[in-house]
Amino acid sequence: MGKFFSRVHLFNTKSNNSLMGPLKLGFNRRKEVKGQISLEFIIAIIFVLAILLFGVFIFQNRTLVNQNLAQTWEADNVAHRVARNINNVYLMDNNTTLSEYIYFSGLDKSIEFGEHVIRIYNGQNYSDAPLLADFNALITDLNGWIEFKKIGNQVIIDYGVGN
Repeated sequence: MGKFFSRVHLFNTKSNNSLMGPLKLGFNRRKEVKGQISLEFIIAIIFVLAILLFGVFIFQNRTLVNQNLAQTWEADNVAHRVARNINNVYLMDNNTTLSEYIYFSGLDKSIEFGEHVIRIYNGQNYSDAPLLADFNALITDLNGWIEFKKIGNQVIIDYGVGN
């Protein structure tokens, strides 16, 4: 019996605390690592926030690129639709009429007819399409029903009435 008590006594002495170090419980254990847990928590939060902010930056950048591509695609689509209609009417017989509903409006959007070209400006960039016809444009914007008429050997572009 004496040996048992001596062993228990050895484990409870302060000189042999190294054997019980990992098993320490109570307030002393919490006091020793309180600053360490806080520092690790702050570092983990900073790391998570850095990843989150990087993701937001990438998402915002890709969103702006996608918006610019969509606006450029829309301007390109409208330019080619108008050019296709002008060229089709030019290839038809005299006194033919073709009308189409075209909507292209907003800030920094405009249309310009040049010699054998149509340019549609969309903010900082533009889209263009080639034209075969000799034409006379009586419109200032592309909103609503647009009529393409061939009179003589010239295509007249004017505002039309919806069918």
